[in-house]
Amino acid sequence: MIGGILALVFVCVLAVVAVGQRAKEDCDAIFKSQEELDAHIENEHSPPPPPPKLEIPVLGDYTNQGVRHGITGRTMIPQLMSALKQMGVRDYMHNVWKYSHMWDDFKLLAPECQKAGIRLWLYNVPPSEPPAPKPFEQDYIRWAREVALLMVKYPVIQGMLMDDFNGNTSYFTIAKCQQIIDAGRAIAPNFKFIPVAYMGHDSIYRLEPHIQAGVCDALLLVYWWPWKDPLKTDALRPQIEEYRAWIDRHSPNRRVPFLPFIVAWRGGGRKEPTPAYVQKALQICMTAYKDGLIEGMATYVLPKDNPEFIEAMASVYKEI
Repeated sequence: MIGGILALVFVCVLAVVAVGQRAKEDCDAIFKSQEELDAHIENEHSPPPPPPKLEIPVLGDYTNQGVRHGITGRTMIPQLMSALKQMGVRDYMHNVWKYSHMWDDFKLLAPECQKAGIRLWLYNVPPSEPPAPKPFEQDYIRWAREVALLMVKYPVIQGMLMDDFNGNTSYFTIAKCQQIIDAGRAIAPNFKFIPVAYMGHDSIYRLEPHIQAGVCDALLLVYWWPWKDPLKTDALRPQIEEYRAWIDRHSPNRRVPFLPFIVAWRGGGRKEPTPAYVQKALQICMTAYKDGLIEGMATYVLPKDNPEFIEAMASVYKEI
């Protein structure tokens, strides 16, 4: 009985040795030297590389309002570029929603922005906002790859923003966001992914796990809730201070850039923003930038065919 047990143990030991030897041979076939193996082990346990640095200040504007052809809906690129230069814009966020040709316009904008030195962002929409953006629809990993491929040729392109992120966190899980980021950075290491959400709305707190996980290269946060009043500026600085502290609490080891998003379009029949409102709100943001609370700002749907809005924006953006 004892002899049988010893024989079984001996067989098991031989099997373990054989498996170990085979594993070593497989490892030797992959790694040419002990140094390569050691380097691989070290890399496997190394923290992920830091995210690409956001160029600041971000002085942004979103979509082609006022410079869109009335019949075809195509972006009138010469008029858009002229307005962006007059306003002192450094970052243009091009929306690819609603019109099927917006991706084509983005590709045409890339060389123009490269010549002008204006950073170009693709502004995408989530599944909650039909119709799905053309041509890649809800294949956001494909969108990231296509943007990154353009970045190789036009380094002025910065990456992709995602609208209404706070309402779509169940779709944009941390794993999904990481796949989007990885797809872009595999081609263009400078690719950045920026969620868009609303200050003052309870759903913004759904972003906390994403901030903690490091899948937000910055946050573009709309100043709008809870008042929905595009003439109210007195709560802007308090919200900036509140959300700067909130972001920092959930990312203690890395500062996540914060960009307020100033509404310059009434939408939904609400009050009409004025040039004076936009100017005042941007002045508050500029002071917050100088105080180190934010990394920049952007305007939402500013009418680029209105000289008064252009002048109001330029009076702030051209301070720097």
